[in-house]
Amino acid sequence: MAGARFFFLGIGIDRYQNDRTWSGLLTPIRDIQTVANVLQKRYLFAAEHTMFRLNEQASLRGIRDALRQLREQVLDHDSVVIYFAGHGYMDDDTGYWIPWDATEDSGSWLANHDIKRHLRKIASRHTLV
Repeated sequence: MAGARFFFLGIGIDRYQNDRTWSGLLTPIRDIQTVANVLQKRYLFAAEHTMFRLNEQASLRGIRDALRQLREQVLDHDSVVIYFAGHGYMDDDTGYWIPWDATEDSGSWLANHDIKRHLRKIASRHTLV
């Protein structure tokens, strides 16, 4: 489709503010950068439509702000890829992304149902998470 754009949001956390609760991880930042590089070199993802939220930038507020930014920029003929590399948590039937500033309290985590709510507001033709 003429005029269609491709957006990438890479969220990577390899060290957490509360490192007593959430241990560091070895490859999230490298993974995010590698995926972004492949999408830009082999596919139609332009650098100006590539966003990163890495470590401190991947706070709960930072992730929500990035999702809002996508909502404001993406049109109905655009496609979006969102890649989260960091800790997750499953509590009974609810899954969570663990932001950089997460505590032991699940209120500081990003629930899958909250992510879905944000995604429903993005007017993309295709969205891959």
